[in-house]
Amino acid sequence: MKPTLQAHLLERAASFLVMADHVAEPEARLCGEPLLQNVGYALELGLKALLVERGWDDDRCRIEVRHDIAKALGEAAKVGFVPAHPDLAALIATISPYYKRHGLSELVATGGLAMSPDQALAVTRSLLDQVRVSVTK
Repeated sequence: MKPTLQAHLLERAASFLVMADHVAEPEARLCGEPLLQNVGYALELGLKALLVERGWDDDRCRIEVRHDIAKALGEAAKVGFVPAHPDLAALIATISPYYKRHGLSELVATGGLAMSPDQALAVTRSLLDQVRVSVTK
């Protein structure tokens, strides 16, 4: 049986989270570009999985959200999503402006995130866990 689009998106998001975990430098204080890129992919696809679960289709995600993670979070809020992790909005607000224009190297050059790699991974994992519950209902 072919998986649903939302299940496929969530599976892809989870694979990027695994990659982010692999490229995270042990005990690093700052997030490097490979980690941020994979976290960005995981956040984007996780939120798109949620939007599809709530009635959006792939075309709408591609046209209206594109790679704007902040917009995806805003659209998810409009369909009733309330993040379980208190730092999700801050993580997305920091990453999204750079991620959507493929400029994460600029974010790294300016000091990166105000959270550790472990925190960024935990926030992203929390989102995917929350979406997984919604998608598998």
